[in-house]
Amino acid sequence: MVHIGLTTRAPELVDRYRLAGAWRAETLAKQWQRVADAHPDREAVVAPDGRLSYADLSLASDRIAVGLLDQGLVPGDRVIVQSANSVGTVSAWYGLLKAGLVPVCTLPAHRHHEIEAIARRAGAAAHLVQEQPRFDVHTFAEELAAAVPTLRVRLTLGAGRDTAGTRIEDLAGTGDPEAARARVESIQAAQSPDDIAVLQLSGGTTGTPKLIPRLHHEYWYNAERYAKVLGWDVDARVAHLLPIIHNAGIVCALHAPHSVGATAILLPPDPEVVLPAVAKEHVTDLIVGTPMAALSGPLLERGEHLKRVILSGSKPPRACSRHSRLPGCGLDSSTAWPRACSPSPHSTHPVRRAGTPWESRSANWTPL
Repeated sequence: MVHIGLTTRAPELVDRYRLAGAWRAETLAKQWQRVADAHPDREAVVAPDGRLSYADLSLASDRIAVGLLDQGLVPGDRVIVQSANSVGTVSAWYGLLKAGLVPVCTLPAHRHHEIEAIARRAGAAAHLVQEQPRFDVHTFAEELAAAVPTLRVRLTLGAGRDTAGTRIEDLAGTGDPEAARARVESIQAAQSPDDIAVLQLSGGTTGTPKLIPRLHHEYWYNAERYAKVLGWDVDARVAHLLPIIHNAGIVCALHAPHSVGATAILLPPDPEVVLPAVAKEHVTDLIVGTPMAALSGPLLERGEHLKRVILSGSKPPRACSRHSRLPGCGLDSSTAWPRACSPSPHSTHPVRRAGTPWESRSANWTPL
């Protein structure tokens, strides 16, 4: 598939990553499926709306993929994803990838100014919205479809059965498992790992956020390296408080734990929910925004299994480093863009031992 305007990497750099085994000749969905097949009974995702094992998530996402294509979408179509931290969002995410569709990551808080511009720039064919308190997402989606001619399919999460659009929940619960798996495998066989897997957004500091392409092989590799540097394995239980449909959320809190068969736990940024959940769900690693740095102390002290609090965003106050001296616990900073979070395939980076002062995780990373 040719992508007009996509600047490819220098051939010698591509060869280097492929020879090192970093960029595999498989799509992101194929690499995820291999992990899911190896750990079918382990928990893949936990969120306020439920929990799914890898086997359950695999089946749900297979069915969603087939259902999306039956709605008239075709591989390569771009889909605006505007949903929150939920099991439904994760199921839809992998369903989109398995169908060969390209998720366009946006935030639930985005409105007409951002979404219309992003949808036009991406040439989006579909819009996924999730119920929000105090905001009518369905009227919003209807207005967007009228304003952007390419938007022809509306998808919903958490909507009533009488609401316009196609419910992701209905797609996830319908269809023959074997037939769905066979169709997904056929779709994936026709995809190239050099293609765009996801369109992420820039920070938008210069106005409307810009689209940033992430390719199948480098995006999964980004997540694998993140998990490896942090020493994660199947027993890691990674909780995330920020919006999951964001580059840091997808790389660090979803793909990274899933690359090793671990559990992704998606929580709202509410201390009354987070503090008990850290203990109840045996959270080992917690990713929060820097504004929540003040909670680091109580979290590290309360979480019996908590090993690390990762602060995503700007550098936290130096005073936070005192919490990293708690026995067995530590603070880290995290980012997930290729310039800062994709180490050379030939380099090794030691994981900071728990109990040492806070340090930036990005200090020794090299660009793709």
